[in-house]
Amino acid sequence: MAEIAERPDRVADVFEALRDPMRIQILIHLDRGPKRYSDLMRILGLDKDKSSNFAYHIRVLRGLRIIDKKDDGAYQLTELGRFIVAVIKDLHVRVESDILFQQFLLSSKLAPVTFDLYAMISALTRETGIDQKTAQNVCREVLEIIRKVDPEIITTPLIREITCAKLFEHGLESYRHSFTRVGAPMYLVGRKVRRLRDYNALEAALSRRVLTEYTLLEPYSSQAGDRAIGLTRDLSHLYQHGLLDIEPLHKWVVGPAGIVVDLGRVLEETQTVERRGVRIYPPPHEVHRLSDFLGFVAALIDELSAFGIHYVTLEGFDRAAASVPDAEEKADELLPIFIRHLSSKYGKRLTMVLDSIYTPEESPLDRRARAFATKLVATVSELFGSGGLNVPSVTIRVGGEGIQAEISEVVGSFFLPTLLFDPNRKMTVAGRGYLVPVPEESPILWITTFISINMARCGLEPEAGDTIEDAKDYIRDTAIRALDAGLKQKLQVRDKAVKRKVAIRLGMDPEASQTVTPLGMIGLYEILSALLNTTNPVRIIKEAPRAARIFIRSFGRRFLLGVSRSAKAAARMYYSDSKVYGNAAIRRKLGDDVVERGAYTVGSFIPAELSIPLKDRAMCEWSVVRRMPSASFFIVPTLPRDAEACVRMVEKVILNESSPCTPWIAAVAVPISYCKNCSKNFLGRMPQCRICKSETATYERDMYWVVPVNKSPIRKIFKRRIRYPTTK
Repeated sequence: MAEIAERPDRVADVFEALRDPMRIQILIHLDRGPKRYSDLMRILGLDKDKSSNFAYHIRVLRGLRIIDKKDDGAYQLTELGRFIVAVIKDLHVRVESDILFQQFLLSSKLAPVTFDLYAMISALTRETGIDQKTAQNVCREVLEIIRKVDPEIITTPLIREITCAKLFEHGLESYRHSFTRVGAPMYLVGRKVRRLRDYNALEAALSRRVLTEYTLLEPYSSQAGDRAIGLTRDLSHLYQHGLLDIEPLHKWVVGPAGIVVDLGRVLEETQTVERRGVRIYPPPHEVHRLSDFLGFVAALIDELSAFGIHYVTLEGFDRAAASVPDAEEKADELLPIFIRHLSSKYGKRLTMVLDSIYTPEESPLDRRARAFATKLVATVSELFGSGGLNVPSVTIRVGGEGIQAEISEVVGSFFLPTLLFDPNRKMTVAGRGYLVPVPEESPILWITTFISINMARCGLEPEAGDTIEDAKDYIRDTAIRALDAGLKQKLQVRDKAVKRKVAIRLGMDPEASQTVTPLGMIGLYEILSALLNTTNPVRIIKEAPRAARIFIRSFGRRFLLGVSRSAKAAARMYYSDSKVYGNAAIRRKLGDDVVERGAYTVGSFIPAELSIPLKDRAMCEWSVVRRMPSASFFIVPTLPRDAEACVRMVEKVILNESSPCTPWIAAVAVPISYCKNCSKNFLGRMPQCRICKSETATYERDMYWVVPVNKSPIRKIFKRRIRYPTTK
């Protein structure tokens, strides 16, 4: 800046040269490319008698090195000239905005700001990637519309809507999808607010709508190739035609939970979809043999895995296969080849889950599908049991009275009552299943045979006057009874060879484990939310405390592998991807104040009676810390004897039910000091009572709660020191 003050003549000469509008026009035209002397005169509409005056303007610009002359005689801008042109354009937009439209408007944050055409053009180019010239033309048209209408209030959403309409009018559809707003109409928001019962539910519904609209529009926007976090166009086509059910769609941008493919509809309607450019192989008219069908399924899985999808559900697999004429003849020959192909291609990434549900009244197609499902189960079980499959685990779940006996002969005695439900429709049914622990972070291929579970499939015989609510109550009661029965049953593998094989496959030390109990259960939160048709954890705790207590008392973690007598052996029994931290790591993660309060255990819901005895836990400094697989909040926890205390704890600890973050399930063995004289309880170790100064006795109490990691660090959650009612 000091140099400018000492030599202002150079800068002044530039401004003096730009004072003449003719010279500014010369620079603007040269910015579009080099031009000869005669071409510039023709473009500017100058006659030959004004040639001398035009030559003077050229000499002034060349003297200041704003333009120079090429070897072929054409004039072009220098580096300084290009910079000056950019400044001129910027200044022109700002001056035009100030002269044409001097008015206030409400910004996106509903704050009053001065209208700025330059900011509007900048936002359009930044958000869509459109070129500067087109953005200026569109924004000027929007400005003229606003000037003509002269609205009472101007907001940025209004300007954005008019801009999107102009972009669509000019055929710039992809730019329009990038610039549009996503959300809910005023009418819908007003209706939900007037019917407001739960603020968290309202907030979750509106946020889901925003993320859903963004997921559907993003593949068609101009920025889709850069970010690539939404659906691809192929998947969007399939979803819009009902051939894919993405559950839940609003969480796709965080990470796809899974894709459900209705094989029957895909085979029937692929030709219609193919006309719109969706890649499905092979076309439906070629599927006349079982080999064609299995090839089609393998190609479809390849297509979906290329998109990074972790969970693929193939609905109606056995029914679609049974409809092929030669399915019964070729099943024994082709099914092992098909299963081995998937195993060799995906290896440790693949975990297979086979579901089957049949009604008592079977059609001929149902009978063929049941026979095909039985062969599929037998093939998978034989290959998996003999070590011929390079997959972590296989889960086979079947329902219906007719097929259970046949499948039980194939898979042996690994049966456990469980719950099968359609996550899209929240309808549940009691069934029986073959369950093997599934690594929670591995992609899973679900080959399922049911699309929806209606009242008839749930064993209901609707009578006159029965309502949907009656059906839900019946289903809920039936499911809770099944849950109660299933959790009380504990099955053990008594065959030492099988036990050793399972332990080695799961990455455990077979010699350290006392028993290997392959128990499995759908997560508590998913079960109870399906039973009660709600995702509100406070309501779940209030309305289903009995089922929740049974679950926590029977298993604390999602897949419990066994119980050991020592802390180190128990730590080895967890999955190989678990991390065992020592005392120093726990101090770094939880803070010194937590460690000083006594023994601790942090993990995926590990009840004290099923993990380490208190006396061993107090001596061992270890803990298992791992992430839960659910994309939403897992159910909270401890369920103290006082139900209302649990509800208050849920309300305090869960910061935002609709948050997409993955929580930690934390359990801490908190020391409680009990005064024998005044019968008061105090948190922490205290040699004497705070009130009567009498001697106290110390015991430990396990407490469980959800720690939403993405919302607040673990240390802050623990430092809150929430007081819970405790009893000795």
